[in-house]
Amino acid sequence: MDKKRQLMAEVFNELGIDCTISADNDLNLQEFIADSFSFINFICTVEEKYGIEIPDELLTYDTIQSLNGFLELIDAKEVKPA
Repeated sequence: MDKKRQLMAEVFNELGIDCTISADNDLNLQEFIADSFSFINFICTVEEKYGIEIPDELLTYDTIQSLNGFLELIDAKEVKPA
């Protein structure tokens, strides 16, 4: 498993979300982020764990649909180191 997926597994673990992240699976993140509190908690934990700041305009529930898509967002040039 690559470092990004390992960090995401740590985020889920910290948040008490029980799921399996492997090198080849894609998850529907909306199944695990059920409400606005969970969404904000997830984003804050990701930003802290990855040492990044995700611009507000990218922080929509629709943006966080799949694990693969979210990891691509983290790699995007719009996301800056914190």
